[in-house]
Amino acid sequence: MKDDDKSKEQLICELNDLRKQTRFYKNVLEQLPVCTIAYDETEKAIYRNKQSKIIDGYDDEQMLGLSRADYLSRLQIKPGKISKITHYHHADNNFRDGIYSLNETTLLTRDGNLKNVLLTGGFIYDDQNNFVCACGCALDISSYIGEIEYVDHKLQEQLFFMQRLVDTIPNPLYYKDINGLFLGCNKAFEEFTGLTKENIIGKTVFEVYPQDLAVKFHQMDAVLFNAPGIQIYETLFPYADGSRRNVILNKATYLDGNGTTAGLVGVAIDITERKQMEEA
Repeated sequence: MKDDDKSKEQLICELNDLRKQTRFYKNVLEQLPVCTIAYDETEKAIYRNKQSKIIDGYDDEQMLGLSRADYLSRLQIKPGKISKITHYHHADNNFRDGIYSLNETTLLTRDGNLKNVLLTGGFIYDDQNNFVCACGCALDISSYIGEIEYVDHKLQEQLFFMQRLVDTIPNPLYYKDINGLFLGCNKAFEEFTGLTKENIIGKTVFEVYPQDLAVKFHQMDAVLFNAPGIQIYETLFPYADGSRRNVILNKATYLDGNGTTAGLVGVAIDITERKQMEEA
């Protein structure tokens, strides 16, 4: 039905429906917890929602009408961080279809604070595929970054404490992952073997010990991984001066958060003097 064929009442009803839809979508945009900005085809800022002011502190009068470049400059967002927020057909100077990628960067608020934000956006077209606007969105992740940094700090403290705790153990101690790669050791291990953490981390027994000992240790590790639990045996162990000491090697597997065997920890007890006394 053409508009000319519609009654005045029908047109008024349709107009009211359109107004309701417009108010609905505007309310949705205004309530979004994401800063949303629209640019026209000349890159001029024509719309920003309430969250925009909450994030950057500027009034609409200070930001609307600015070019994209001036908008970003005021917030001190580097265009390079946006991964080409706009794209052009050089011939007619219109926007190209597309979506620009998600980027993490910072913006400077009106009161001089830096905020961490995630930026993304795209291009909006009507049902006739006519360009409507380019839309840019920014999500304030400052609080999340703060939480992550806090958790990271606490984990670093725990890691430092655990390493100090391990270093207080008087017997040589080391630990490996499920692939047999060394993950670390304590001070006593370094002093006993003459090897530092840097010498062993990420390496296999074949890269750390003499071949004959490496073969034995590798075989025994394989037995333990095939039957997770505890393993105790007597063996020779390389000493810092190049000699070999008699030790009792206590090893046990450990689990990851899913309850799967993740590696092993080993502790060596030097029994060389006791063996010498027994043989004397």
